[in-house]
Amino acid sequence: MVVRLGAQRAALRALGAERADGHRARAVLSHGHCAGARRAVAIPPGAKPPPSSEYDDATTLDRALLDVLTGWAREAAKKGEPSSMQTASQLVERASHLPGLTAAQLAEVAALRGELAWEEARGDLARAAQSASAALRKLEMVEKANGPHASDAAAQAQKVRALEQGLRDLSRPAGAGPSK
Repeated sequence: MVVRLGAQRAALRALGAERADGHRARAVLSHGHCAGARRAVAIPPGAKPPPSSEYDDATTLDRALLDVLTGWAREAAKKGEPSSMQTASQLVERASHLPGLTAAQLAEVAALRGELAWEEARGDLARAAQSASAALRKLEMVEKANGPHASDAAAQAQKVRALEQGLRDLSRPAGAGPSK
């Protein structure tokens, strides 16, 4: 069996032209005879389709797909945006389902998945700190207005201040130390 990665060059060139016009391009990663991990995949924004290649068996194809998918995932993750991180996670998830991977390659995928989860968690913590900061500003306004909820707002503001600081400290890179 011969499987082609990026089989139809003219089609991929046409897809590349479509992407320049704002449409999402798709790479043909196999002939579709195997559902799941080898089906067509959307090329992430800014990524290039893989070069046309031939593989003698599905295992070799899977190992080549691993390189393509994890490469795209790493590039997407470098952007650090929530949508790019989601794309990276989806690509790694897809790679994890390739049946022809070795134990070492599966461990590589698991390590990449863990790194992406770490970065996503830090982003979630930073967004939570921003939300806590917004709530703190509102509670301080209520307190300054000296209305019926002023004393409750003052008590809650003190707790939210500590929560916000803790969230900011947790979202910093390891070794960065606590914020002031």
